[in-house]
Amino acid sequence: MYDIVLGISIIKSIRPYFRKVVLGTLDPHDFFFINTITVFVLALCYFIYLYCYREDAVIKTLKNYKKLSIIQFLCVFLLSGLTIISTILLMEFDKNFNTPLINSLYLNTASVLTMLVIGVFLFEEKYDYIQILGIALIILGIYLFVNKNLD
Repeated sequence: MYDIVLGISIIKSIRPYFRKVVLGTLDPHDFFFINTITVFVLALCYFIYLYCYREDAVIKTLKNYKKLSIIQFLCVFLLSGLTIISTILLMEFDKNFNTPLINSLYLNTASVLTMLVIGVFLFEEKYDYIQILGIALIILGIYLFVNKNLD
């Protein structure tokens, strides 16, 4: 299982450079629309496949949707809005400001720190000093890398 996660991570790490190549021709909003339409079509194809070959999965999904509360629907819309805003901003930064590597480092560091804070305060997760030292060293490395490239 870890080899699959590693493979997906490697493929996902190439995404900023694919995005940079496409943004050489398109504006960020053009790429956003094309990407969104493509994701919609692929998701629709997957949904149709599930409906044709695994109808029970579709019925279970629809039943689960009916169980969502108003707060959960609001969370879904909030996450969707944040996804749209962050995607547009990231494409704008990739095209006009930083390199995809620096943007990716910022994004991944912010994600790790956010997960750490939420995990500690909301879910009462415990971390030992080695894990916290590792996170601090990652942040220090990214800080040194970014500041070296800004000079």
